[in-house]
Amino acid sequence: MNGLSENRENMTEENRKNSLFASGKPHLDQDPGELSEFVQVLLQQLQGKFEDMSSQIMSKMDEMGARIDELEKSIGDIMDKNEVQLTNTTNFTDAPSSSPKKQHQ
Repeated sequence: MNGLSENRENMTEENRKNSLFASGKPHLDQDPGELSEFVQVLLQQLQGKFEDMSSQIMSKMDEMGARIDELEKSIGDIMDKNEVQLTNTTNFTDAPSSSPKKQHQ
């Protein structure tokens, strides 16, 4: 079966389900089969929404993970740069002074 005829069948099935439950609520005078179908359709809709939300959450988590990795790299680069600068600065300030130190007794 090709994709076009599957889409048509799905649309026809969806239209039928939507017409059965146009108000979104089951009617008290519906037979148990229709009520069962209503619940099944409702559960399928909830499952679809849950899957969409799960997919969106996972996508956002992946995006945040990538941003955290970039941030960690940037912080590491800054720390490395500052360490080099600090090492260069301490080399100049750690040079022995020419004045003798007094010993305390």
